[in-house]
Amino acid sequence: MLQLNPKIITVALNQGLNLIWTLLAFTPIILVWHLKLNLTSLLVSILLSLLIAGLIKQSGIKLQLSHKRKFYEKIGVREFQKFTQDSYYIKRLIEKTGGQKLCFRRNLYLNQLKKIQMYEQYHLVCLLFFSFSAFIGIYNHDFIYTVLAVSANIVYNVIPLLIQQYNRIRLSECAEISKMINHIQKYENTENDNPTSIHVVTVSHENKHGR
Repeated sequence: MLQLNPKIITVALNQGLNLIWTLLAFTPIILVWHLKLNLTSLLVSILLSLLIAGLIKQSGIKLQLSHKRKFYEKIGVREFQKFTQDSYYIKRLIEKTGGQKLCFRRNLYLNQLKKIQMYEQYHLVCLLFFSFSAFIGIYNHDFIYTVLAVSANIVYNVIPLLIQQYNRIRLSECAEISKMINHIQKYENTENDNPTSIHVVTVSHENKHGR
């Protein structure tokens, strides 16, 4: 049986899913601007979106509604996550096509964190731009396209931002577990190197009370 490269499969599935969501989300935005195109307003909206997102990043403000997983799970973030890249269904498809399960590794922590930050920045810029586009739609009395733009903004930007917040919590938990495992392993290695250390402490403790 032909075994495909898991990395190629992962990239292909993720990019294909991203392309579908992007086309669906940007269609109403393009329609809003296409009906009464104002190049100045378009450029100002794009620049303002980039500027505001950049200022938020520089200020160090973290987009985190809660630090508890249950909060995000109660509002359905975990279910929405199944339809995004690196999701449950994507992983299952990778496994079925000869790939391997994706698991957390300690040395990938920083890379995963950078990915979360990159996705947050992208969706924040899009969130602002979609919002400006909705305001333009309201100004032009294109209420149908405005409703579609707001809906696209929620699905394409608000929910992904919540997913990244949820992912940050999960990543932090994995990192904490990894630290605990490393600590236990170091402790076990120390005990193996000096197996009489506990016995010595116990004896000295008993001698102390025997006096």
